[in-house]
Amino acid sequence: MFSSTHYLNEIIYIIGVRLELNRIVAAVMAIIISVLLYILLRSTRAGLAVRATAQEPTGAQVVGINIFKVHTVSFGLSVLLSALAGSLLSMIHTNLNPLTGPQYTFIALTVIVIGGMGSFIGSLLGGFLMGYVYYACMKIDPLLTMVVVYAFLIIMLIIRPKGLFGR
Repeated sequence: MFSSTHYLNEIIYIIGVRLELNRIVAAVMAIIISVLLYILLRSTRAGLAVRATAQEPTGAQVVGINIFKVHTVSFGLSVLLSALAGSLLSMIHTNLNPLTGPQYTFIALTVIVIGGMGSFIGSLLGGFLMGYVYYACMKIDPLLTMVVVYAFLIIMLIIRPKGLFGR
């Protein structure tokens, strides 16, 4: 269907664990992008406006924030992050198609629920936790990965409905 290009396929052994270089590069890039987004949202006036608009749009508008402009910037930022995520994903899986998205969308929803709504650090930790569970399940039986993700989400909602760092 689509031609694939394999790159950064070298294997590296770290503490006896076999890792592919493209996965390491994708993980490092994802961490860098996450940290930059965190700094943007926590340390700039634009980040403050985005957070204020997300929490209380009417109050943000009352204090002079143009919420339509913030919505536009937020949408543009989300498109940028989606493009970056797709690029990083294409480094690992070279046979992507339009039907690949829903699986990763559900995994992202699970990560947000595990971390707690509105908790950046919780979502980052939830992402690492879900990645570990997903990778471990792939080693055991790849057909059960989404079942395990669903089960993990349900167990997490029962044990801790607000997430790891939920408010």
